[in-house]
Amino acid sequence: LAKPTDKPNVFTASIASDIPDVKIGFDSRPPVEVTRNFFKKETINHLTPVKGLSKISPAKAVGFWGGARSRDAIVSFPKESGREPIYVSVIPVSTPNDIKSRQDDIDRQKLLWDAFHPVEVAERELVLAQKELDHADNDVKAKRSTLARLEPELAEAKWNAENVIRGWGGWQDYHKKQVNAYKSKQAEYSAANAALNNALERRKEKEKKVKEAKDKFDKENKRNKPGVATGKGKPVGNKWLDNADKESGAPIPDRIADKLRGKEFKNFDDFRKKFWEEVSKDPELSKQFKNQNKTNIQKGKAPFAKKKDQVGGRERFELHHDKPISQDGGVYDMDNLRITTPKRHIDIHRGK
Repeated sequence: LAKPTDKPNVFTASIASDIPDVKIGFDSRPPVEVTRNFFKKETINHLTPVKGLSKISPAKAVGFWGGARSRDAIVSFPKESGREPIYVSVIPVSTPNDIKSRQDDIDRQKLLWDAFHPVEVAERELVLAQKELDHADNDVKAKRSTLARLEPELAEAKWNAENVIRGWGGWQDYHKKQVNAYKSKQAEYSAANAALNNALERRKEKEKKVKEAKDKFDKENKRNKPGVATGKGKPVGNKWLDNADKESGAPIPDRIADKLRGKEFKNFDDFRKKFWEEVSKDPELSKQFKNQNKTNIQKGKAPFAKKKDQVGGRERFELHHDKPISQDGGVYDMDNLRITTPKRHIDIHRGK
């Protein structure tokens, strides 16, 4: 229920507990007719704002907002006011800082997703590169079509300029006109030919980009293909994962490498599962984990990292390829694998 204020026709109403009360004002003046031109009359309402309320202006976009952030209510008024209930929806207006902060958050979430889905990222880049190549190819076809149309026109203009019948009155002016027409057509043809050459160069660049994207996709996709584990790993102590948040991360323990070396795995997910299962069977390594994480590794799941090392939905330790697969790093080469925290893994891919 709205409450009257000391100003006529102005009320305050509580829409929601998490936002300040809103002011609602009514203009008591009746609609008036105004003539915008001699032939047309329009009836409009007064747009004079009530003092103390926001300025009334045409509706416009106010930045990012979502329905989940709106506050809606049916506002009733005191009986003596004679006002009918109205529907009110309040939405927050984003400031430039709000928009920047939200965009930064979107960019951060995208980076998190990209770092965790390298195969999908490579596939996306390949699709985009192919689209660019298709566009460049269509441009080449259009430029060639233009050149093909101009070739007979140029030949005709040349013939007309070289085969003017002389000796009749005004033939010099006519000849000059045909020569100018030929020069104009030559310039048009030269420009079209240059445009075609530029289009061919752009297409060549796009073809190179597609090849690079396809190579990257094929290499990243090795994660999804069978492979045999290689590598020797390194000796580790009783604080094995303490270095998972530093440099390139913690190494694969040599005694775990001994158990996995020479075995074939369906894909990298399969390798990851078997790796943690083997860690759970090693008394010296498994005792470094608390009960919940012991249960996780027994099931072939990565253990949880510390809260400070978690980022977004990435909470567990991760396997990182020291030399990227896209640069021919071995997928199942345990000497190319490190265990990192999610935060450190992201920083590595950021180049930090």
